[in-house]
Amino acid sequence: LSLKEATREKLSAAWLADTAAVGGQESAEDLQMLRVIVRVLGTNFEAADLDSAAIKVTEDGPLLVSLLAQRGAVEGADELTNRMLEQLQTVPASQSQQLLRLELLLAAGRHAELRAEAERLRGADGVSESAAEAILGMSFLNEYDERAGRPRRGVERMMRWLPQEPSAAEGMAQLQLLRQGLAIADVRTRVIDRLCRMVLAGGVTGEQAERELTGLRAAGISAEYLLGRVGDVAAAVGRYEQAVPWQRQALAAASRRSFLRLNNLAICLLRAEGAKAADECQQLVEEALQLSENHPQLLATRGEILLRRGQYVRARDDFEASLAVAPGSAEVWGLLAESCRLAGDLVSAERALQERRRIEAAAADVD
Repeated sequence: LSLKEATREKLSAAWLADTAAVGGQESAEDLQMLRVIVRVLGTNFEAADLDSAAIKVTEDGPLLVSLLAQRGAVEGADELTNRMLEQLQTVPASQSQQLLRLELLLAAGRHAELRAEAERLRGADGVSESAAEAILGMSFLNEYDERAGRPRRGVERMMRWLPQEPSAAEGMAQLQLLRQGLAIADVRTRVIDRLCRMVLAGGVTGEQAERELTGLRAAGISAEYLLGRVGDVAAAVGRYEQAVPWQRQALAAASRRSFLRLNNLAICLLRAEGAKAADECQQLVEEALQLSENHPQLLATRGEILLRRGQYVRARDDFEASLAVAPGSAEVWGLLAESCRLAGDLVSAERALQERRRIEAAAADVD
């Protein structure tokens, strides 16, 4: 889709202004896009006049480019990027405008151009090297994500994503992008996340990614953090059996017992092995509760252990105590519904289930 095609149905000036101001029947993402369009393109034009519309070069430009690209309007995103870059060439090059050029290229996925521009700006007077480096780091990360097929939208889809095993040559190219990203502090945490996902996906590339993580330990990054991160990502994608050994190693590597690390091992072990691991899981979570009494996450974990053991009323009490402190967890509302149902309280079970659905629906709208 071109920029005009992507926006034709939305761009009557009055409709845009009204909808962007007060909402309507659009999703949250649609409204965000419309508000950005208003700020960048203004409201005094029609779709037919888009070719001659005065595009404002503002900090919202990269966001609009990104939104268009995410929605499949790649040609429109590229067109908008070119028009903004042309305008930037006609004004004195301040630091903010130089960085805006990089941000536009990043949003459009034009990584080779961005890196050439970043290299040109290296050491230039008046340009923040740290800010330019952060954008460069995002370029390495974004290109990896594109090549590895990471979803561009949907928090749940992104959390549960694992890459497919690439060819040998492609795997080396992807790893090289991540190595370059590791050198930039602003994106290092996210690069480590991608390496963890490569490890869990397995294959030759997974083995190479694991060696990269081992190298980070030698460079001074905490072994507990790196081991635990693989375990946490494994849990996030539902691979609890894979998560358990990583969580055990992380706990063993810790200089002191952490209630969250104890909890993460307990929940992964319970979901991997079920009731037969309940005794060890109970010991872990009780130790964690001594370190952080009445923490909602720990109460929810203990409730899940009790649920597996058939102690439905005690499980319900723990879930209710957890939700009294942190009421926004759809998962815990679902567990509460299950405990109430098994305890014979079908009315409370239905109420809890409705609350879970409400939270999930709200999260889906944000996605």
